[in-house]
Amino acid sequence: MSDFKYFRQPVGTEEENASGIVWCGYWFDATGYARRYRIGAPNEAYHTGADLNCNPPHHFDADKLAPVYSIGDGDVIHAQRFNSWGNIIVVRYELEDARVIYARYAHVEYEQHGTTVNSNHLMVKAGDKVAKGQQIARIGNAFGTMAYHLHFDISPTSILLNRPDDWPKLNLKLLKLDYADPKLWLQARTKPAEITTRIVEVTAKLGLNIRTYPSSTATIAGKLQAGSLVTIQNAPPVLADGYHWSRIFGSVPDVVNAPNRWIAIDFTKDT
Repeated sequence: MSDFKYFRQPVGTEEENASGIVWCGYWFDATGYARRYRIGAPNEAYHTGADLNCNPPHHFDADKLAPVYSIGDGDVIHAQRFNSWGNIIVVRYELEDARVIYARYAHVEYEQHGTTVNSNHLMVKAGDKVAKGQQIARIGNAFGTMAYHLHFDISPTSILLNRPDDWPKLNLKLLKLDYADPKLWLQARTKPAEITTRIVEVTAKLGLNIRTYPSSTATIAGKLQAGSLVTIQNAPPVLADGYHWSRIFGSVPDVVNAPNRWIAIDFTKDT
């Protein structure tokens, strides 16, 4: 990285963010940047950013009231309720080369103390300074009008400064002028994971499936026979479906090439 600071993702634990994967953990983008959706409906539009969800390994809307974090050190410009949006928080971030971007966190919930929701204010207010990784909200559902998720977008222009509820609808040219792909933006500004490795031996008598995702229902990309040795990333494993999953490091003979290859290390032992 040369001329800008590292940022984190607006969701996920510190451990998940340390993986360097965007989106981290079980988080996924249900809509996608510049995707045309709600086709045929009155509110048909191109999407300005990401709709971040996290359903597995529990159930639909498992991300209800999950923490929302500031992606960097910045200044809160807006924190208020808007019709159709619910609550919106806009934060201004300055890059190391003096450029400025604005991030919008939408559909978020009010501050909560225990089981009591304080409906009078959000966790932050306009004028507050926030630090990278500081919780600024919780995942909301726009007051019951949507499934729980975080609408997150990034603008390199002043559109969100002046119009925090901006929505270019079907004007794709204007959208691409005012908004950046948040996934690509963060991938370019996420601190790379420090990769260390270790070698494990497969102990499962029937062998061990290699998966394209840390889940027992993910696509099988290949298989390791009992007694095989394989190099894995020496990072905290991902817990899913009752197993602990680690990413394979390097190549494995006869395995379909996949960007993500995982094994359940419960069926291995250290060499």
